[in-house]
Amino acid sequence: MKITYDYTADALCILFKKSKVYLDKQISPKVFAGFDHKGDLLQIQIFEVRRRHKMFAMTKLSSKGQVVIPEEIRQELGLETGSQFLIYAEKDSIVLKLVQKAPKEDFDKIFGDAQRAAKKAGLKKEMIDEEIKNYRKQWKKK
Repeated sequence: MKITYDYTADALCILFKKSKVYLDKQISPKVFAGFDHKGDLLQIQIFEVRRRHKMFAMTKLSSKGQVVIPEEIRQELGLETGSQFLIYAEKDSIVLKLVQKAPKEDFDKIFGDAQRAAKKAGLKKEMIDEEIKNYRKQWKKK
């Protein structure tokens, strides 16, 4: 399978098999399927991709393993230098999820809840410090 995007035509083509297209069939507005003479699906073409999906763009992987997020998407999402992402990969897909900073009030509530739970459980600062120290020692051994 090969996916190409033609910026001039604003068309995305998903090619499953390279062969002569015998029949083009419209399967929905601006989406066409190409079939060979046996009726096997060869390709799907989607037109006006950017007009219908503002957040669609193609990019490439650099020799340093970097991917550029196109300017129009950065602007649309308000991304700035230093924006952080969670990356998830499965099979042939990679998803970047923007990590938003939680409001200070959320952190204060969570921290307060944790402090109350620790106090109720009888935990003391020294006990927590000791556990952190032990964990770090074990982590360094790995």
